[in-house]
Amino acid sequence: AEGNTGMYIQGLATMALCEAVVMSEMALKQRSRSRTKTKKSERVDRKVATSSLKRLRAASQMALNFIMQAQDPANGGWRYQPRKGGDTSVLGWQVMALKSGQMAKMQILPETIRKASYYLDSVQIDGGAAYGYTGPQRKASTSAVGLLSRMYIGWGRKEAALEAGVKYLAATGPSRNDMYYNYYATQVLHHWGGEEWQNWNKVMREQLVKSQRR
Repeated sequence: AEGNTGMYIQGLATMALCEAVVMSEMALKQRSRSRTKTKKSERVDRKVATSSLKRLRAASQMALNFIMQAQDPANGGWRYQPRKGGDTSVLGWQVMALKSGQMAKMQILPETIRKASYYLDSVQIDGGAAYGYTGPQRKASTSAVGLLSRMYIGWGRKEAALEAGVKYLAATGPSRNDMYYNYYATQVLHHWGGEEWQNWNKVMREQLVKSQRR
């Protein structure tokens, strides 16, 4: 895709493919467990489904390969076009796609993950508790992206910067008009859990329902 949408679309489409792989594998396993004796037509259906899943896995791996090849070799980020700089917003979608790939047991290069971590280092402040767009800054939306990316890359509850970042998002609370921030921050709080998530969710779920255009 041309313009500013290229790598956004790549990340989202790759997430959809990889998650379809996981869901399809689950469906096949459930069907296999549900019947010990199957009719010939059902065996044919399973064969077709297995073949389709194989093609889906191949497409998913190629989509992931493109993301890995599109990473900027200098700073480890992603931007609108392949291998041309980086910003935290575009990086977030690629990291989520790579995480979906890991969940689908696809091949992800460790070097890609390491370089993404280097990029996040370059835009963080307070040791990784907050993140900017293309440089170090405390900005709510990109901090949410950066923190979720850190979680998907490997940060856990013992990471002091992650705890500080979660407290920052929890204190900021859901936004009434920045749905991009809400999207990422909700995932951060959900994965973190505990009282911070419970308090966030009480506000966020009511706000979402009330703000829907009916």
